[in-house]
Amino acid sequence: MKKIISIAMALITVVMFGTVVTGCHVNNQEQIDKTKTQLYVSNIDKGVGREYIEAIGDQFEKDFAQKSFEPGKVGVQVLYNHNTVINSASFYESSFDGDKDNVYFTEYINYKQWANKFMDVTDIIESPAITGYNAETGQYTTETKPIKDKIDPVMLEFLNMSGENVAYKGFPFYLAIKSVNYNADLWNEKSFYLCAAPSDYVALAIKNNTDIDQAIARYNEEIAKIKRGEDSESWFFGNADGETVIGNEKIRIGLSAGPDGKFGTFDDGFPATYDEFYALCEYIVKNNVTPFIWTGANPGYADMITQSLFTNDLGKERAEVYYSLNGTMDNLVKFVGGKAQFDGNGDPVIDEPYTFNGGVFDGYEIMRTASKYYALKFAEKIATTPSWTHTACYDTTTQSEAQNKFLTEGYTKMGNPTAMLMDGAWWQAEADATFRAMEKVDVKYAKENRKFGVMPLPYSTIETFALKTQNNEKNVIVTENDSVCFINNNIDRSSPQYEVARVFMSYFNSDASAGLFTAKTNMLRAIDVDLMANEYYEQMSPYGKSFAEYRAGVDVMFPYTTNKLMNDNRNVFQNSRDGWQFWAYSIQMGQTWKVINTIHTYFANKGIDAEHYFNAIYSYYKTIAWPQLKLPA
Repeated sequence: MKKIISIAMALITVVMFGTVVTGCHVNNQEQIDKTKTQLYVSNIDKGVGREYIEAIGDQFEKDFAQKSFEPGKVGVQVLYNHNTVINSASFYESSFDGDKDNVYFTEYINYKQWANKFMDVTDIIESPAITGYNAETGQYTTETKPIKDKIDPVMLEFLNMSGENVAYKGFPFYLAIKSVNYNADLWNEKSFYLCAAPSDYVALAIKNNTDIDQAIARYNEEIAKIKRGEDSESWFFGNADGETVIGNEKIRIGLSAGPDGKFGTFDDGFPATYDEFYALCEYIVKNNVTPFIWTGANPGYADMITQSLFTNDLGKERAEVYYSLNGTMDNLVKFVGGKAQFDGNGDPVIDEPYTFNGGVFDGYEIMRTASKYYALKFAEKIATTPSWTHTACYDTTTQSEAQNKFLTEGYTKMGNPTAMLMDGAWWQAEADATFRAMEKVDVKYAKENRKFGVMPLPYSTIETFALKTQNNEKNVIVTENDSVCFINNNIDRSSPQYEVARVFMSYFNSDASAGLFTAKTNMLRAIDVDLMANEYYEQMSPYGKSFAEYRAGVDVMFPYTTNKLMNDNRNVFQNSRDGWQFWAYSIQMGQTWKVINTIHTYFANKGIDAEHYFNAIYSYYKTIAWPQLKLPA
């Protein structure tokens, strides 16, 4: 029988940083197998769920069934503390000291603040992951390369707590991608894929080394026709195989190049620019489908697209400057008298390149990046186009209800289907009950039989698209949620839990465990693993497989830094939820974490549009946030 821990909960109120925090500690109470060594695992049972850790724990027990971690006992019994009441940010310092749990899997936790409570795992990170135990030799089996080679250098540097001496206290946990999830079955059924797009002129010009300026001019001519509702010879929709209907004849012309500007890659058939994305949304509406849905009860989810578009448009090099306040930024908008300047075409005027050296006195200038303005312009377009959004987006619909509507409407329930869901990568794990209910109606609705994917993101302008394609830059996504896993530092070094906890954490960071994690969650670990070659690949749902393909074609940004100014002021620079990029002005307007909702609510009566919001963000950080920062000693 599966080992599930019965839960005894005691409410605890503590005062932290002058704020009353109410938390709940969950204790393990299961029959102990005295023939085995126990390992106590604390799991944040939110979007990531619990199935993954129990599957990995079961496999761990099997792979170490013949290993003795203490005299007179053989094997391991893994016990789970599933925390469903609070998220890990509510843990307070004293709980670690007296806690029975050995290893933790968390989110929304301030790593730098609590790292002294985490065990030093430097030797584990610098060694290959343990994969099992060979009873004949009495040795652990391992991978060939050290775990640190799987960790992004920026994240690895952030995890190091001792500078040149090196002291790692934790590991990256899950990849918290927040973006646009699309219904691939619907895309194919309704022919929402692009078989031709104006941006293909530019992609072909770059590929064939012909006149790019001429190709951009051709793009502008064709996109102008589409905006006017006219027919364009450069705008055809088709199915996933690139088949379109011209007249009464089905013709296979292939898919457009997509945002990466290359034909035959994972993002083919998707819009390459914002203008193309807008035109796609209009086409979706004409086909009696609603483009977007998100949870009205938590409107911050809508802004996942705002943040994702922003980071993607910045690109990896600029994003590294943005998240560290070190380096040169070359796309800052010119401000005069506290207001952004625009040219005769309505495009922001780009200022001279600006170099940041830690941002102690001038870091707010980073808020002038043009990519931020364009992301806000996209948010304005969504917020002010009623036909693009489901009614659930602006009411009290919960996250699970929004997922339910996305899955059922137009299928097992009345109503028009919705094309895209604004939600985190964990949405399929959260919607498991809906999938199971639909499967009872018809097996074709089972999770393993429905196709969904993560939307490859477009670029703000055709010029940006051309530059990205010329430089062979990938789509960029940012991982959030401050998600880490670690070993409790309170373990007695002479106890059997000391070794078994360290072995388990090494094992958890193996390629096999990462694949099993994805197979059970349809999410990704925040380590570099070739999932498409993984032994668990075939167990992944179509969404999980799509996610693996998507991950292989993009650059992942970890929004961390060794900049002391930023680490000492995490309340300002934290990247959880919607990040420090956009939320400040919304809070001033009483719209917590709600960029799209703020514009939607105040566009008509207060004139809050993208330009107004852009100016307000810059003003907030310059005049309010920066003067209050705690400066490095």
